[in-house]
Amino acid sequence: MITTNGMFILDDIEGKVTYNGIPGGGGTYAVLGAAICTPSAHVRSQVLWIVDGGHDFPDSIRQTFDQWGVTTKYRIDSNRETIRGLNYYPNLEAEGKDRDLRLFKFLTPKIQINVEDWVGTFGEDKVREDINCFHLVCSAERCLAIINDLKVIKSNPNMGYTIVWEPLPSLCDNDHIEDFKKVFQSEIPIIFSPNAEEASRLLTNNSEEPSTLEQCTELLNSIYQLADGNQVIIRCGKLGSVTRSPIDGKLLHYPAYHSKTPDKVIDPTGGGNTYLGGFAQIYETTKDYHIANICANVAASFAIEQVGIPEYKKNENTWNGTTFVDRLTSYLQGNDYKATIEEIIRKIEK
Repeated sequence: MITTNGMFILDDIEGKVTYNGIPGGGGTYAVLGAAICTPSAHVRSQVLWIVDGGHDFPDSIRQTFDQWGVTTKYRIDSNRETIRGLNYYPNLEAEGKDRDLRLFKFLTPKIQINVEDWVGTFGEDKVREDINCFHLVCSAERCLAIINDLKVIKSNPNMGYTIVWEPLPSLCDNDHIEDFKKVFQSEIPIIFSPNAEEASRLLTNNSEEPSTLEQCTELLNSIYQLADGNQVIIRCGKLGSVTRSPIDGKLLHYPAYHSKTPDKVIDPTGGGNTYLGGFAQIYETTKDYHIANICANVAASFAIEQVGIPEYKKNENTWNGTTFVDRLTSYLQGNDYKATIEEIIRKIEK
């Protein structure tokens, strides 16, 4: 089983077109990625998450999440507003600057999800014995606090579990690098996944985001030195992702699904969260690092083809009109990977 501390947020998006009340948040997209990568209804129910809502929580969104087949626990408080945030593009009209730079700020108070929330919602036994992969979206300081709390609950040293951690963008910089080192020095296996801009800023403040695969590879090598033996996946936007094999250390590059069809990309919001949710689910199910990254890239492709979440049809098990298996087959055919569609499906549906 997997869970996430990412939140559900109602997003406003200010870009070339303004949108209001779009379902978003790191938790939403992470669970989306896990659901996309899991054709089997039985396995999909092993994805657990908490949705906090207020008096304005839309019934339509509850219906959408219930269709996904994951285990969603709603905490609705009629005395508050649903968490709301704003995504905006400060350089949209600026010449010579990164016009794709997206920033985020909360418009209402946020509700953080921590270990005590998982225990109170799912039960201590489930957290201790069944949930073995935790997707975290948070600062280094909070990541370490969650790890320490999990150590208390999962006190058996033979009870292995994995942390898939994407750092909080606003605190992913060289000023906080000592906090990151403390996380990497914990005894729990970390799979660390910043995007390329965050990884670059972690090493050097005010650095520019890598724009080529070679630059992303150099950045990966530097982050691995910092990560103290933990795995690293750098998400590089339209370039896909780069990492190293945990078996032999060989460089692995996974092209973005839409690398040859960039016109299909409408809004990149949530693509990285979807990637890591898909990765966490498949890695927990198969323990195959290579297959998890393949599936993660495919899952991310669905998240960025529209503003908000993709359309899901339960009876057909399709996302935006196609199945995950069909898109995975297409991805494998376009890239030279030593994995067949039959092998992957057999592993992820066991």
